[in-house]
Amino acid sequence: MFSSTVFMLLASGSVFGVSFFEKKFEEVLPITCMGISGILFIFGMFGMLKIGFWLIFAALIALVLISLLNTIIKKDFLQFVKGFFTPAFFIFSFLFFIICLCNRGKLAAHTDEFSHWVDSVKTMFLLDDFITNENSHSLFKSYPPIMALFQYFFQRVNALIFRSNDFVEEKVYVAYQVFVVSLILPFFKMLNTKKLWRFLMSCMIIICATLLFYPDIMTVVVIDPFISVLTGCAFANLLLCDKLEKIQIVYISMICFTLVLAKDIGLYFSCFICICFVIRHLGRMDFRSAEKRLRVKSILICSLPILLTTIAKILWKMELNISKVQIFGGKTELLTYTRMFFLKNDQSYKQEVVEKVKTAYFENRITIGDFDFKTSYFVLSVCLCLALFLFSALYCSKIKSKRGKTTFKLLAVIIVVQFVLYIYSLGAIYIANFSEYEAQNLASYQRYMDIVFRSLCITVIICFTCYFNNSNDSKTTFAIFAAIVVIITPFSKVEKFINRNGVKESISVRSRYSKIIDVVNKNCEKNAKIYFVSQEDKGYDYQVIRFSIRPRLVNEGFSWSLSEDGPFYDGDIWTKKISAADFRNTILTQEYDYVVICKTNDYFSHHYMSLFEDANEITDNSIFRLDRQACKLKRIG
Repeated sequence: MFSSTVFMLLASGSVFGVSFFEKKFEEVLPITCMGISGILFIFGMFGMLKIGFWLIFAALIALVLISLLNTIIKKDFLQFVKGFFTPAFFIFSFLFFIICLCNRGKLAAHTDEFSHWVDSVKTMFLLDDFITNENSHSLFKSYPPIMALFQYFFQRVNALIFRSNDFVEEKVYVAYQVFVVSLILPFFKMLNTKKLWRFLMSCMIIICATLLFYPDIMTVVVIDPFISVLTGCAFANLLLCDKLEKIQIVYISMICFTLVLAKDIGLYFSCFICICFVIRHLGRMDFRSAEKRLRVKSILICSLPILLTTIAKILWKMELNISKVQIFGGKTELLTYTRMFFLKNDQSYKQEVVEKVKTAYFENRITIGDFDFKTSYFVLSVCLCLALFLFSALYCSKIKSKRGKTTFKLLAVIIVVQFVLYIYSLGAIYIANFSEYEAQNLASYQRYMDIVFRSLCITVIICFTCYFNNSNDSKTTFAIFAAIVVIITPFSKVEKFINRNGVKESISVRSRYSKIIDVVNKNCEKNAKIYFVSQEDKGYDYQVIRFSIRPRLVNEGFSWSLSEDGPFYDGDIWTKKISAADFRNTILTQEYDYVVICKTNDYFSHHYMSLFEDANEITDNSIFRLDRQACKLKRIG
């Protein structure tokens, strides 16, 4: 019931586009998905997310009814069927229901999902508001919410169908994967369907491109792969289209809007997409001979992605200012970083970080595919850039206009420039925006690097696929290209997804916490304030419990492991040094209602026993209520 309803809602935009504008199913679907998120964002700015959902829901139903009525009036059923039931429709339908089936029962299991990516959706669902709301108690309130809004939409549809306010985690994964698949659909229209085997192989190759450099895209919902898909699809669209139609202009403009509201780094990619769009649109136009009306029209068209990029950035900045959300990170100074990079003139830990960034790029080895093929980022950079220039040369050979060839080559150069600049600037971001500990350990380095590598890889693979699919070149050339993509694709992850091993693993991991979660849900009110303890833990226990028992409020991070004498071992940054007296004072003055102990140790039982009514009751998975008159903690579960 849920799957059918969501599918119909997402397809309603395509029904409208086919009926009124004679577009294809695959052209309108990604715009519908981005439009749902974008409209919810506008309503969210006014704290009216739930109203926004109901209006969108009603509007999508109305689109279907109006479109069917229009088709009946025009009596153009054959045209509608051809435009809606395209090969891409059947491919998307198959992938959609596979996604729903394979994610059934899926639970969050990754640390980043508990700290933000799934937690933010749950918080929005509970509050019907952005996590910038002061009552959200979210860790990363300054993160833009565009993907979370799409996932929120799925949660609200599920709640409507089953008349339940329960948060269903699997829908977060379904929404994420459906959004990703929708973005690549427009390229299926560019493929030649006359040779079925080549068409199907080309579709598979394009789908495989989304798995490269982050094969866990099917099991983890961090935002970085989504940014890559958005960027790669925008660049590929600009490179492949001989003439930008209105639908493609809207598609690219919406991508720019979505990128800015996906993550802060999205603004970087959106700016380069805008530059390429302007060059692409104006590059082949002779302004000297063009009519004034056409010149003005071209300028207005060029301004659309720039306008949406600017609006998105301004609106989110307004939201952060109004909500008084603290923005983390410092100012990135490229000039200072450049001196450190080439002159090694800094004596602080930052110079060490710069050297580690160099080493990671030139010497670290990463694995590609399932064949244990390892190489460096440097070698991959060279290969991808050469591949893009090779495609540029092949494509330019078919362009007759000298102006057109120059424009196309310039696009390729700009795409490579953004690629190189991103890689170079990453070190500057580490020394400006990360703590000393995170910077020295290059926290999440591979994930951040994979953003730009994946985006360029998607661009290159989509471009070559569409070129070979429509080319009269020999079958051998296409077969070799297809074989290369298959070799570097991590099909073991696909198998894991199809076999639902990720679902089983997530259920297994979360089952370890079911006892303590049940204890909390049974004994603690939903507005309770809880101090959570998990001795010598690096934070996973804390993140899981904090997420699972929402909307109850839990103590701030890095205060779950306690010691009077400081860290338990070298490198233990997770343990808070606090005396038993100070711990008691914290519980009393900050008005905690309960203390929940997930994992204890002998040290905690011995040094903090004076706080408890009976020290023998201090065990794993226990909960204590604060008796404020006696200033003692009494076990209740």
